[in-house]
Amino acid sequence: MQIGREIQRDCHNAVLLETLDIERCVISIDTIGTQTKIAGDIINDKKADQVLDLKESQKELQEESESKMR
Repeated sequence: MQIGREIQRDCHNAVLLETLDIERCVISIDTIGTQTKIAGDIINDKKADQVLDLKESQKELQEESESKMR
């Protein structure tokens, strides 16, 4: 389900995030969601889980994440 797609045209991402009740939801967001501030807002402040995109260029982070999933 896409929430906020229409609202986003007129809102800054941080403002949009504040308006959503996403506690205990799993959030998938585009690349902007990997920024430390936005990811922290989603995970810590909004109490949601987030799917983060890890790229091969972030080799150490990718390897650490893969080792924790084994």
